Amino acid sequence: MLEIIPDPIHVALLSVPFLVAVAGSHVILWRPMLAYLEGRDDTVEKAIKEAEELEQDTEQQLHTLEEKLASARARVVEIHSEARSRAMAKEAEILAAARAAAEERVSEAIASIAAERKAAATALESTAAELSRDIASQVLGRDVA
Repeated sequence: MLEIIPDPIHVALLSVPFLVAVAGSHVILWRPMLAYLEGRDDTVEKAIKEAEELEQDTEQQLHTLEEKLASARARVVEIHSEARSRAMAKEAEILAAARAAAEERVSEAIASIAAERKAAATALESTAAELSRDIASQVLGRDVA
């Protein structure tokens, strides 16, 4: 016949290997695996904290570098504008000197032209006087003084 209620001796005898297997698997398998998982969780948390700290440090260094870069750019602009103003002043000096030299050469040329014009006018007057005497002498047939 079939018994619905199990025999307590068999249950006790079969429970002992089951309990030994559960205790052994707990000691051999579950405890080390749970310790490993807890260690892994701790390691992950530490890694996340380190990553956040590194990110903060990186952001601070980036901010510092950006400030230095901005000040360097401002300094470059300042140096560039100073160089430009010096170049403009030098250009103005050179242009002033060139204009002065040109004006001097023009005034010398005007003076030279005026002197040559005066000399040409004097030569023309003397030539005209000679020609008029010669013409008068030939027309009159005698020397004119």
